[in-house]
Amino acid sequence: MKIFDYFKPKHTFLKDNGYTQCWQLEERRSFGRLVWLNSVELLTDLCNDVTFVYTGSELSKFAEFKVFFANQAEIVLQRYFSQGYCVIAYTGISFKVLDEDEYKVVNTRRDKRVEPKNPKYTIYVMRSPSYSEFQKSDRELAKPALELIDNALNASNTCSARLGTLVVATPSTPNAVPTPLVLTDQQKKDLEEELSKEYGGLSNQKQLMILKRGMNFQTISLAGIDARTAEKVRMGVCLVADRLKIPANQIAILDANSNKTLANGSELREGDFNKYQTFERLLNRTFIQMARECGLNVDYMIYNKPLRNGQSNL
Repeated sequence: MKIFDYFKPKHTFLKDNGYTQCWQLEERRSFGRLVWLNSVELLTDLCNDVTFVYTGSELSKFAEFKVFFANQAEIVLQRYFSQGYCVIAYTGISFKVLDEDEYKVVNTRRDKRVEPKNPKYTIYVMRSPSYSEFQKSDRELAKPALELIDNALNASNTCSARLGTLVVATPSTPNAVPTPLVLTDQQKKDLEEELSKEYGGLSNQKQLMILKRGMNFQTISLAGIDARTAEKVRMGVCLVADRLKIPANQIAILDANSNKTLANGSELREGDFNKYQTFERLLNRTFIQMARECGLNVDYMIYNKPLRNGQSNL
């Protein structure tokens, strides 16, 4: 097996299927996607704690808005962070999230305008500040951090799958032979398959190894690939947390590896308070702004929100 195979560029790693011991290419694991989704859901899950209050006269429209928020709020916010915008339509009966094939973007000299393909729809486009300013979503801005997480954890995963070492075997040349012994491609392939099949699997590994020719063995430790993985992942996760404005100690991959886990109640309580503050700001610039632009002057209450002395959750 070639050393180069352990350092495939970009998107491939080696995989052992455990049965035939055939080596094949494996796609990178999307650890960054998982970290991103878990981090965003720390905010979107709080939609379940929101109750809206309305004293106006358009009660039917307000009822439709509440149903839309209850059923689609998390999807809307996921697109808000991942795409930078979400296109919402009011059909006259209900609110709904539009997919890309249900609207078109019209470019003008000054800006872009979204038009529904169904003329009966009234369009509302919910844009994030990062998209309005830079034409990029929060996920695009956090992409370098997510790639850092992917690189670090994929390297660690490959190292773990290979049990931490790589053995390189070179045919030894007897002293009486003037020229070095060179294996043919087929001999090399047969020998690799034999070693992988007979001695590579721990469940059926033989304790006695007899080779047909003399070999020089060199063991290469892959521990260097796994070096400082925790620090690299921590850095990437903290960058994601900063982009989403959520406390880093709310993310399990950091909090679970911290020496302060459940030891400092005030720190955890302060982190929870900051998370609810971020969600409340997000709620005001998304759904509350949308409701008011639709003619609904709504207020809200957030249950389970941590309170400081003298504060109310109204």
